[in-house]
Amino acid sequence: MAELLNFKGDFQNGNSPYLFKANNSDDLAQTVLELLQNRSQWEALRQQGRHYVEQERNWLVSVARYEAVYQGILKT
Repeated sequence: MAELLNFKGDFQNGNSPYLFKANNSDDLAQTVLELLQNRSQWEALRQQGRHYVEQERNWLVSVARYEAVYQGILKT
């Protein structure tokens, strides 16, 4: 996962060992090679990714995060 501002905090605590520098094709290539060499981790990564998306990147959670923003806008 590239260092996207929106997701960076989600993975800085070591949840993903496969981060790579944005706009750096060499770093991306190295990360892909590492992933390909660690096939034994694929199933665990798949499960972690699915769990993350189901828990953190779903409509209910996403909308709840924006409620405070919209409330603040309405108060101004």
